[in-house]
Amino acid sequence: MPDTLSYADAVRLLGGGKSRFVDWADKVVGWTLLGSSAAGVSDALGIFDAKVELVRLGHDLVRTVAEQRSGLSRYGRTQRLAAAHAVIVVTAFFEALEQAELPIDLTRARITAAEQLSLAGAGPADPQAFTEALFATAAPVPGPHLPYPRFRTAVTAFHRTLVERLRHFLSGLVVRDEAGPARWRETEERLAELPERAADRHRELLTQLAVDFPEVGFWLGLHEHEATRDQVEATREQVEAAREQVRVLAAGLHEMGRLLREISTGGPAEQMRAALAAAYSAELDRPVISSGEVPAGLRVPTLGAAYLPPLCRIVALDPGSRPSDDSWWAEPPLRHDLWQALVVHLTAPGAVHAPLLVLGQPGSGKSVLTRVLAAQLPAADFLVVRVVLREVSAEGEVQDQIEQAVRQDTGERVEWPALSRSAGDALPVVLLDGFDELLQATGVSQTDYLLRVAAFQRREADQGRPVAVLVTSRTTVADRAQAPPGTVAVRLEPFDEQRVRAWVRTWNRTNHTAFRQVGVQPLDPELVLAHPDLAEQPLLLLMLALYDVEGNALRAAGELRRGELYERLLRRFVRREVAKHRVGLPDRELDLAVEEELRRLAVVAFAMFNRRAQHVTERELEVDLAALPFGGRSVGERAGLRTPLRAAELLLGRFFFVHRSRASAGDDRRETYEFLHATFGEYLVARFTWTVVDDIVWPGRP
Repeated sequence: MPDTLSYADAVRLLGGGKSRFVDWADKVVGWTLLGSSAAGVSDALGIFDAKVELVRLGHDLVRTVAEQRSGLSRYGRTQRLAAAHAVIVVTAFFEALEQAELPIDLTRARITAAEQLSLAGAGPADPQAFTEALFATAAPVPGPHLPYPRFRTAVTAFHRTLVERLRHFLSGLVVRDEAGPARWRETEERLAELPERAADRHRELLTQLAVDFPEVGFWLGLHEHEATRDQVEATREQVEAAREQVRVLAAGLHEMGRLLREISTGGPAEQMRAALAAAYSAELDRPVISSGEVPAGLRVPTLGAAYLPPLCRIVALDPGSRPSDDSWWAEPPLRHDLWQALVVHLTAPGAVHAPLLVLGQPGSGKSVLTRVLAAQLPAADFLVVRVVLREVSAEGEVQDQIEQAVRQDTGERVEWPALSRSAGDALPVVLLDGFDELLQATGVSQTDYLLRVAAFQRREADQGRPVAVLVTSRTTVADRAQAPPGTVAVRLEPFDEQRVRAWVRTWNRTNHTAFRQVGVQPLDPELVLAHPDLAEQPLLLLMLALYDVEGNALRAAGELRRGELYERLLRRFVRREVAKHRVGLPDRELDLAVEEELRRLAVVAFAMFNRRAQHVTERELEVDLAALPFGGRSVGERAGLRTPLRAAELLLGRFFFVHRSRASAGDDRRETYEFLHATFGEYLVARFTWTVVDDIVWPGRP
């Protein structure tokens, strides 16, 4: 099935080739493609005589889709909905045309003998452009990049093209001369109103279809809770609306999973699909970070409780797109409906033709999104495979990477074709997490990776195994891979105030008892909102929360400049790690060890700064650390009987504010490091520079 359907394609699909109108549509469309003839002209002009029949046929076909919805596979349901929509677009046009009450009688639109002779030269009365636009041109299709206002604009533009070609067609017929200047001018005015009326009718027909197919409601934006916020006026109602908004945010992808389960048409998952679903569902009950990274007695919220869908921007990529350029993203609107857009994507035909590219900065929640998505997609309708690209062979083909990931998650070896065939009515969905890690850790060009993903999807569709693919990557390397036609990009945006407050509520609720036991106050959202650069990224927001839990340090500090905050944050986290691994150090030695560790972190920052990069490879860092007197293994670190840890791994492996990218090439594992926020590195460079200058000017000063 093509990515988009024309009206004639849709009628053939839904009518099964048995409808009398299918033959007529084929005849008309065939005539427009092969050339004009007197017989073809008569057939084409029969459109105006058949308006009522066209409308009736459209409603019959759409009703058939609703009546036969049971027993469809997930992708079969998508195909029928796409066809129903193609029919609805044209049906809405003819209903609006019928109600337009034109001053001229379209059934009197006949071509004279002289006009027939002009058709071979594509004269002004040529109906070819109109019939092609009507029957052979694909109408706009829903997609995650088209919230309803933009979707309506696209549909209206399609209808406007039909009206313009109809007007041009009629202007070359004798019916215009019979109408006279005044009636023709009125006809043009009525035709100009037609696209908006057709778009209104299009929405009405889709709303009716959404009764039987709830996913259609997402095309129309019927599930957007945010749309009601502007209607709230009174203070009390504003408070209630804010609480409701927190609830809606917290529901997030849980709501997506609930809706998809409600519209499920599949049966029980077979063994392998159930095993994968169980592995991914278990992720929701695990802490968002390792419990070893938090103070004793504190509880980290689980992934299922803490996840909040971020703001996003969504756009269809084309050859002129610049997704790695921040300024390029200023035009697409900021959106609150990430999970609704994901439903639209997974229930639209375009999902199996090109990957969905999810972009964001380190710590923005790309990987977490894939974890939650894998857990929430119901196994009855989706066969999900999450591939963490850092954990599979970077040099393997897409199929090899999928098979390797399945073995890691289930312990079983299975070939992809067999797994895909076992899906039955479910749609396979592959989540490729961490394309940027392949680039950074291997240092090898991967410009064709997305093209290879699309080629994989094309092959699978040809084999009758359609598959949807989602790929995550850092925004800054998005231009390092050529996007295939049809690719839609989603950029995850920083948390806004509502999301920060919702996250803090979850944190405080999870640790309500722990706070009382250690004698600290709950985290005040106003305190973290005072540091928006950190609070807007989920991982860095967690860093602020962990900092405050030790004696309400954030509250006690009062107003801090950024440099003061960074010094306290870094020193506190480094001190905790040193004390954990070197128990019993006297305070003075502990302070010296903390300073030594901070200097090592500064070397990491300089390694990036000197190379004019936001990341540094492990090998580069090893060379830099070996050249410095304080760059080796920390005192007290023991390797034991295992393979000794390298200096870079010892230094950075325990700080969650340092992001580590990994990729495997054969037996060789390659790693790179970067700070979750670039300003951490900038601060450490400035701090170390100041320390060195201070030592030169005042040598020996404590």
